[in-house]
Amino acid sequence: MSNEAAIEQEIQGKGLNAPRLTPEHIDNMIVAGSYHVFPGTTVTVCCLTLRNGFTVVGESACASPENFDESIGRKIARDNAREKIWQLEGYLLRERLHQGAMTAPVAARKQGKPSASELVVTDCGGLNFYQSHKCVHARPMTRGDYNLYRGWQIPEDENPADEGYLVIYNRGTEDHYESWSPKHVFEDGYTELSEDR
Repeated sequence: MSNEAAIEQEIQGKGLNAPRLTPEHIDNMIVAGSYHVFPGTTVTVCCLTLRNGFTVVGESACASPENFDESIGRKIARDNAREKIWQLEGYLLRERLHQGAMTAPVAARKQGKPSASELVVTDCGGLNFYQSHKCVHARPMTRGDYNLYRGWQIPEDENPADEGYLVIYNRGTEDHYESWSPKHVFEDGYTELSEDR
């Protein structure tokens, strides 16, 4: 077991469930990797491409050329590149947690209304049927990224890779609020407009 895996196991064992990054999340950010060994050297470079198109670079080299092994050099370079993702994602999560407006609308917090995580439908009786006629702002976002965006720990029975949309209602007003919709549900209910409204 790697040191990273051991730490993750210890964190889970101690029930530390506040919003945090996980090795799985870091790995899910990576969509591609490329390597280059500079001719006549042991210098190996790994460039990892992340889901948003940003890239991080890691390097490795041998002091003694006799010890050079390309597969080991690639592994070390990749590990060094991947380590940088922790810093980037850590900053992003901290910023999202700092921006408390992400967990509930300002007006709702002032009125003492519960956040979305506190609302659970236990009685489905008396529910009426409605058709949406609103214009919203939205962008693609996986279920896992939405939970991270809101500063929530994703439930164990939910798949963080589920495709969907961050949906923003009444943007820029006191009634501003945000939710997440599965991809097929959103695309069945909304059509993209050519201009903002």
